[in-house]
Amino acid sequence: MFKKKLLSAFICASTVSIAGHSNISFAQDDAVTEEEILIVSGYRSSIRAAIDIKREASNIVDSLSSEDIGELPDLSIAESLERITGLAADRDRGNSSQISIRGLGPQLGLTIVNGREMTTAAPDRDVRFDQFPSELIDGADVYKSPIASIIEGGVSGTINLKTVRPLDKDKRIAKINVKGIYSELESELDGADGFGTRISGAYIDQFMNDTFGIAIGYAYRDQGTATQRYINGGSDDNKDFDGDGNGDFAPGGIVYRLTDGQDERHGVYFDLQWRPNDSLDINIDGIYTDREGLDQRSFLQFFGLRSGAANIDSATITSDGSVVAASETNIGANNQSIQGQYLQQNDTSFLIGGNVAWNNGKWTVIGDLAFSETERERTNILTTFRNLTGGVEVDWENNGDISTNVPITDSTNYWPWRLDYFRDPRKDELTEFSLDFERELGNGFFNNVQFGLRWIDRTKENTRDRDRNQLARNTSGTDASFARDFPYASYLTDLGQVPEEWFTFDVMEVVDAFWGGAPSDGLDVNDQQASFEVSEERTSLYIQTDFSSSMGSVDYSGNIGIRYIETEVDSSSVRGDFTVETDSETGEPTLVFGSDVVDYAVQHSYTNVLPSLNINFELQNDLFLRTALAKVIARAPIDSLSANRSFSANAEDPSRGRGSGGNPTLDPFKATQADLSLEWYFSEESLLALALFYKDIDTFISTDFRTEVINDVAFDVTQPVNGQGGEISGLEFTLQTPFYGLSKPFDNFGINANLTLTDSSAEVEINDNYSVDLPGFSDTVANLALYYDNGKFNSRLAYRYRSEFYRPAFGINRDAEFLDFSMAYKISNALKVNFQVLNLTDEPIDIVRVVNDVNATGVSDNRRAFVEYSGVKYFLGVSYTF
Repeated sequence: MFKKKLLSAFICASTVSIAGHSNISFAQDDAVTEEEILIVSGYRSSIRAAIDIKREASNIVDSLSSEDIGELPDLSIAESLERITGLAADRDRGNSSQISIRGLGPQLGLTIVNGREMTTAAPDRDVRFDQFPSELIDGADVYKSPIASIIEGGVSGTINLKTVRPLDKDKRIAKINVKGIYSELESELDGADGFGTRISGAYIDQFMNDTFGIAIGYAYRDQGTATQRYINGGSDDNKDFDGDGNGDFAPGGIVYRLTDGQDERHGVYFDLQWRPNDSLDINIDGIYTDREGLDQRSFLQFFGLRSGAANIDSATITSDGSVVAASETNIGANNQSIQGQYLQQNDTSFLIGGNVAWNNGKWTVIGDLAFSETERERTNILTTFRNLTGGVEVDWENNGDISTNVPITDSTNYWPWRLDYFRDPRKDELTEFSLDFERELGNGFFNNVQFGLRWIDRTKENTRDRDRNQLARNTSGTDASFARDFPYASYLTDLGQVPEEWFTFDVMEVVDAFWGGAPSDGLDVNDQQASFEVSEERTSLYIQTDFSSSMGSVDYSGNIGIRYIETEVDSSSVRGDFTVETDSETGEPTLVFGSDVVDYAVQHSYTNVLPSLNINFELQNDLFLRTALAKVIARAPIDSLSANRSFSANAEDPSRGRGSGGNPTLDPFKATQADLSLEWYFSEESLLALALFYKDIDTFISTDFRTEVINDVAFDVTQPVNGQGGEISGLEFTLQTPFYGLSKPFDNFGINANLTLTDSSAEVEINDNYSVDLPGFSDTVANLALYYDNGKFNSRLAYRYRSEFYRPAFGINRDAEFLDFSMAYKISNALKVNFQVLNLTDEPIDIVRVVNDVNATGVSDNRRAFVEYSGVKYFLGVSYTF
């Protein structure tokens, strides 16, 4: 129903806009005044620039211009990108972070910066777009059909972020932006005012008769990252609660979490460009980002709800076997706890490169050398206080409602039980060299020939350092002086009758008092075999030619090429033996490792041949038909290529355990794709397009589930493997236009609307006998934005919709809808004020669990995994151009 209504609305809007335009288009063309030319600036000029790029491209491309990014500044480039047809952002703590293209997850896309790969601190290859302030980016192109000369790596598409080239500007530019940030949720924290700061500046200039240019930019952001989350901790285990002989799904635990976070980021870019003549162009450019984050979290937890000891006095069980409400008694005191977490993380990333282009009229030679490095330092300290009071009773419902008899506000009824310490430093390095040649061939069928090579050497290291320290039971309880006031004025009020407060504490103060400080760094055998290093060396060659001709009255052009890639992977870790022992005090099984380890290394290599063809038919001066065929790949996440492994004991069954590890022999995702796009450019600012796409995925990366017996313990082990493929097909609809034919001032309104509908037969297994769509796959993605721009004042109200999609390790993210608002007013040619609201309706992230049990298999709204609120954020700022 939603899809039909949305598509009908888009068709109606396009009919009104195009009909209004067709009645007056010729008169407008004959009577364009100087005043009207000046009005078409700001946001509307950015639309025109992006349409020009799409129209002139040799393949299927969507773009953002610098005006679109900078005219109404977004938090990061991700907020700007998700306005493009077929793109959807994954929001994290209220900010857009990862991008999916055409309904496919981030791991199936590729992001490059100025044509180069960039390292990341994430466990995969996905670039986190929130590290790039929008002020540092000059433009972006989204390649939906590949060409041989572009680096391989995207099945869904490739996003190329572009920084400014100073000699591409025709004058000196000096600009500063200052913006205040206000977070409604952050303002509710005790001692916080909810305000943050964002500052950016750029200087671009040309010297030596416009032969030498410099561009420097800086962006700073400091803001709170408060969140409130409810977690329903279920698993595949089941128990017959109603005595009907079938297993019922009940949560193993219920968790309430609050976060008081602070996020500080710095971003710097520079470009030095020397163009002494028309034959030589030299660029040295770089971008650096630094993020320091500190989250302090508090958890209220109830576990053991489906254990054998708990008594279920009453339970509400739905037809799909879900326990959605219950009254339970005799929950063990050890299964009710309060935790504090201190999570400090620092990510630094940079990319620096040099580019030399030489042209003598017929030959063009371009050499590029770049280096990128990302480092992450993270300290994660988790302290757990257990309840001293026996006979825990709870009444709960799966919407978050809960009541209990335990004294959750009195710290003297709890004792410090365990300190968990995690330190996981990561380092990712990449060196890249490319050399490209182009020879102009004249006015025949083939216009030119291009060929070249690219070499990439990438190494990623991840070290796991963990320690656990348990204290003996302290029956006297905890000194009340450690307790702190509950930091939020209200907590998850939209969910229902949740706990209004519980006792909280300063984590580091507790660590010093009871454990004498955090443990010193030191790797045990389990840490060593969970650590890894992956090196990947790739060499690619390509050849491509552009062509153009005509068939009767129809001109056509395009390109054909082939790309050949050799990839070598070296992955190393260690192996160590262990036994399972049971703790005499708690009865919990633990893994005890010996001191001996042996080196473990795996080598793997593979080749890929990727042909591509793009043909564009100019049916009329303003009507184009584009076709494309290609083979594409997307490489496995780097962490999935690791030779590491990790095991843990099962607290309820010492004879079983869990294990996981990487797979260095993974091949990439492979697909053959076809595209068809019909595009009508019915004015300089208007586009109506309908695109069809099809992808036949030969193989993708799934998860293997097996049992491995080690020292008489059966471990349920998961490992990434290459799975069978599937088919993906879809339709894209795009409309961008001002409202032609309306009287002033309504003629300054316009609409940007796009809709992507995708169908997929490709699935991944998430347990022994249940599969879901590919991670990140949404069958419907839509954007609908109404804008107003008269050259002095502009505004935009943007609605974004994304249908449900699978999040690995979490579940199914339910349909997500977000409404954002932006406006800007130009006081003078130099001074502008702007205002923005993000997530106007305070939409949460809402995820349901995917389970496999006796009574039901699949996704059920009765099995909520978690819901998280990050609140509404407001931004008010000024920009001044010197």
